[in-house]
Amino acid sequence: MALTEDQLAQLLVKKLSAQLNAEESKLLQDWLEASPANKARYRELTNINVLKQKLARYATLKEETKLPEHKVLKRLDIGPVATKPVHRIHFLKTAWFRYAAAVAIIVIAGIFLLKRPEPHPAMQSDSAAMQATDIAPGTQKAILTLADGRTIVLDNAANGQLAMQQGSEVIKKDSEIIYTPIDAHKKAVGYNTMSTPKGGIYQLTLPDGTRVWLNAASSITYPTAFTGKNRTVKITGEAYFEVTKNTRQPFIVSTEGMEITVMGTRFNVNCYGDEPGLKTTLLSGSVRIASGGRARVLTPGQQARVDETGAIKVSNADIEADMAWKNGYFYFRGKSIAEIMRQAARWYNVDVKIETMPDDKFNAKILRDLPLSEFLKTFELTRQVKFRVEGRQITITQ
Repeated sequence: MALTEDQLAQLLVKKLSAQLNAEESKLLQDWLEASPANKARYRELTNINVLKQKLARYATLKEETKLPEHKVLKRLDIGPVATKPVHRIHFLKTAWFRYAAAVAIIVIAGIFLLKRPEPHPAMQSDSAAMQATDIAPGTQKAILTLADGRTIVLDNAANGQLAMQQGSEVIKKDSEIIYTPIDAHKKAVGYNTMSTPKGGIYQLTLPDGTRVWLNAASSITYPTAFTGKNRTVKITGEAYFEVTKNTRQPFIVSTEGMEITVMGTRFNVNCYGDEPGLKTTLLSGSVRIASGGRARVLTPGQQARVDETGAIKVSNADIEADMAWKNGYFYFRGKSIAEIMRQAARWYNVDVKIETMPDDKFNAKILRDLPLSEFLKTFELTRQVKFRVEGRQITITQ
């Protein structure tokens, strides 16, 4: 597929500022996969060192010349460096302004402490994170287990029909599995399970049209057709749901220690075993949370947290933080390095060991498609934490 220069500029702006919606993310991904040349061009356009140089040149020239912005842009060869002049991209003024701002915030500022010390001009060159052999971020990968026990590695499977299951045809379309009902009156159904490994993420459309996004190290078990009074699925880990409304057949999400009943709504469920409590965040519609004989109803913008006793606490949700994983970035607000590294461990498929734990709390917004070294470097730049990388083990040493 083809993108105009302005379309590509706008998508990169949103990508760098972690504001791509699902449709835009797919558009950019389709463009990337259209040709090796597009992938190479993307790497050039998002090269951190080149972006820093461009920003430095922009800031210096603007300060020295005192020219209006449009004249500064005209005097600069604006747009990330390409290998051949003919392929150079010139961003629109408005696009470049937002592009530069996004890079400045995400790449250069990156992260700050709640108790921020005076910034150090440069990190030591022997930083463990900087010299680590890069570990790639997570990708679209999952395993589908069919009713008869057969397994399909989805990242290796070709597009098209994968299987026929009781009541449904199972189709792969790019990075999504879609169940298409073929017998609405089917009584006997089977159960399938989609599971993502550490470092994996995947999408699923259930037989009723409900869409599910699975985060890393998560799973969902569901019937191949919804034929009973309820539409019940079971999950582990974290998943985001956009449920197809059907008042005659409530949709139920079951986890270890919590049950969520909905009619038609959008919500996120976090039930990782290594996280404190079970969290449900409601974006739209209404859900009923039940646990240990207790129940609460949420309204949009609320979050329910269920503790180990089954008690349910409802509070206002931090929607951006809770939905960051689905939208392609990490978002930390007042988090300890231990909380941060639990997410990193799942996404980068690494183990984390603690030698020393800093008391500081961190705020950060970081793209999830950065390699591990860039993720760790962002925190090391605060000089409040340090890491040692050995294979796939990350040790917190300061």
